[in-house]
Amino acid sequence: MTASSSWMRYRGDGTTPSGERGDTRGEPGRYLADPRLATAVNTALAVEQPLLVTGEAGTGKTMLAWSISAELGLGDVLAFHTRSDNQARDTLYEIDHLLRFYHAQTRDPRAENIETYVKWQALGEAIRSAQQRVVLIGNARVWRDADVVTGERITIYIAEDRSVVEGGKQERVKAIFYQSGPNRPKSEIKFGPSGPICP
Repeated sequence: MTASSSWMRYRGDGTTPSGERGDTRGEPGRYLADPRLATAVNTALAVEQPLLVTGEAGTGKTMLAWSISAELGLGDVLAFHTRSDNQARDTLYEIDHLLRFYHAQTRDPRAENIETYVKWQALGEAIRSAQQRVVLIGNARVWRDADVVTGERITIYIAEDRSVVEGGKQERVKAIFYQSGPNRPKSEIKFGPSGPICP
């Protein structure tokens, strides 16, 4: 089949339903998907099954998720950043058992309703959503040249030219910035078969 076939919803050219360029999360240019990758995405959409995308850090997995979401008009990507102690349930929801216990001890009527203590995670939000959503599961990391920031969740507000980096329960925000000048390390971006591989 060709890219113009009706089952090919995702083109991989960065064009949104309104004809505007998709959100690139502050990166210059636009994301252009390899035709084989676009076919894999469309196959997953056609059979309504998840698509597992793997690769080294910086190869474009996050950009692919944002590209799919922008082109198909699915709203913001829902992100879940894994830790070694996460269980499968953690991708769906989290329950604040401690607060519920406190409310039960103080005879607070809210303790009767477990839903009061449920915090929906990315996959849980996507399942409950009335529209299709893109879910990104992995570690949040952004970089520019040799500068790197990592955290539990990174939200970039492009129109406001700012970002918010949040730490998690067990991991703090980490940032490495180098002073400008002749001694500043050069970017260590290398290119592999799937795109750039960044530090």
